[in-house]
Amino acid sequence: MIGRAESASRFAVALLPVAAATAVVLVADRPASNPATDGSGPPEPVTRLVGADASACAAFPRADGSAAGVVAAMDSAGNWRTDTLPPGATEPALGPGGSRTGSGMAAPAAFTAQRLPEGDGGGLAVRQCDGPARQWWFVGAGSSTLRESTLVLTNVDASDAVVDVVLGGTGGPLDAVGADGVRVGAGETVRLPLGGLVAGEEEVSAAVVASQGRVVAAVADEWSGGLVPLGSEWIPATAAPATRVLLAGVAVDGPRSLLVVANASQVATPVNLSVVDDRGTFVPTEGDTELDVPAGGVASVRLPADVRGTGPGSSALVVEAEQPITASVRSRTGTATGTNADIAYGVAGPELAEPAVVPVDLGRSLAGARLALQLAAGLPGQAGPVPAARRVTVTGHAADGAVTGTDTVDITPGTAQLVDVAELDLTGAAPQSTRYLVLRPDVGSDRAPAPLVGTVVLRAAGSVAALPLDAGLTRVPVPALAPAVVPGVPLG
Repeated sequence: MIGRAESASRFAVALLPVAAATAVVLVADRPASNPATDGSGPPEPVTRLVGADASACAAFPRADGSAAGVVAAMDSAGNWRTDTLPPGATEPALGPGGSRTGSGMAAPAAFTAQRLPEGDGGGLAVRQCDGPARQWWFVGAGSSTLRESTLVLTNVDASDAVVDVVLGGTGGPLDAVGADGVRVGAGETVRLPLGGLVAGEEEVSAAVVASQGRVVAAVADEWSGGLVPLGSEWIPATAAPATRVLLAGVAVDGPRSLLVVANASQVATPVNLSVVDDRGTFVPTEGDTELDVPAGGVASVRLPADVRGTGPGSSALVVEAEQPITASVRSRTGTATGTNADIAYGVAGPELAEPAVVPVDLGRSLAGARLALQLAAGLPGQAGPVPAARRVTVTGHAADGAVTGTDTVDITPGTAQLVDVAELDLTGAAPQSTRYLVLRPDVGSDRAPAPLVGTVVLRAAGSVAALPLDAGLTRVPVPALAPAVVPGVPLG
């Protein structure tokens, strides 16, 4: 029973399915010589990076029910491809190997990007295609006179899924008719507008918990002031609740940035806030940042003016509490009349421990977009030895996977850096040839490395989007007798 949800449909027009039957090899690490085949000694470790066995990209739900935008993906051979969905499209933009089919796209790393029309809030919406999971957390959704958030549930598996959507508001848990036992059929997508579940709730947390099967969950957030578009964005999924979370990608715009904290426990909890930027980690001295979060609910506070660094997106936040919490920061740009108005979200994202892919080429409509990498390294929550500094190797790749250049970024524990992609030494003699980046964090040292999170901040023609770096790629061992040459993009 879907309740007040929109009807489920098989690969509805709001969905760009991206699927592969098995885990897809993304890149390969291998030594210069392979002793397993040349007889020079015992076999050395060889690993490959693989993506999820299946994933899905949702196009931003438009008022006319159509899907439009750009899908960009790296295939298993390292090739980068982009294509545009025409309005009303019902098939994925790319099929296996780039062919135009409806059977899905074999892509271990894929992204969607859309410029929304004014009738759909306007602005820029960018997200990474996700693999299925049994639990998802989102913070900062809502339904009010100025906005409407829509929860999009997709089932890429061959069997039905059943999920419960647990919602929290400023007063605590929310009782929403139609949020329990939502069935998502195999290969189907279900859209749940929050206005049909908890109308009038301005700040909401949503936990999606599957009691049967798995789903890919996403939240589209659209803002407008009457007939004035105020921006649109995907609210990124946050990391699982913890007593200490690190948020990256805070696209700070003075008092227009709002921290929203969700309490996953059954006990109210106070919250402490610290700022991490290029100067270090400090407690803000301006404004009132005290926050108490009700049990099972959310609380919010405007970020003070001294949350800043060298530019928008250069600040990160540390949020600590006695109970497990998770959080997001919503930043608004432009004016109240809709001039260059847009929104972006920084979230408590996953720790960057494996390589991650960053899209540079997102199609012609976003040509010239300014990309920056915000990387933040945290400090231990309690007194102890200072963690080792983190180094991230950034490698640029052309459309055919060829390396266009390599640079490194060092992050001191307890600081955040905003790195303009255009200023990295990645392009050599062909600046226009880089289509995507691979970020590879170091493996640490004898000392425990500082936790590392990151976000891509995109700015184009007055619009802004923040894309969390998600190392959704897994390093797996390859048997010692594997061939010395493995197809894929070498990491080193």
